Amino acid sequence: MVSAERVFELLDEKEEIPDPENPRVIEFPRGEVKFQYVKFGYKEDVTLTEDMNLDVRQGQTIAIVGLTGAGKTTLVNLLMRFYEIQEGKITIDGINITDLK
Repeated sequence: MVSAERVFELLDEKEEIPDPENPRVIEFPRGEVKFQYVKFGYKEDVTLTEDMNLDVRQGQTIAIVGLTGAGKTTLVNLLMRFYEIQEGKITIDGINITDLK
């Protein structure tokens, strides 16, 4: 029964947002990353992050530290679009990551 429940949960998941037909390419990346008013939760009705802003400028080095479960890996997963945000935007060198492949 447990396995069947997991299969049905998987089948009920929303489909991923497809890559754009003509994705933009960053030919000479500078490394500027911005999270602007990002809202995210693994489930739509449970928000983990709301109005999160992060600005990493070219050449800047930052450290993401925190206890286990604080969200360090989630930040990277959002940047890589392993998860989609509910609101706001994430940009690399001024280009929205939803416009990239």
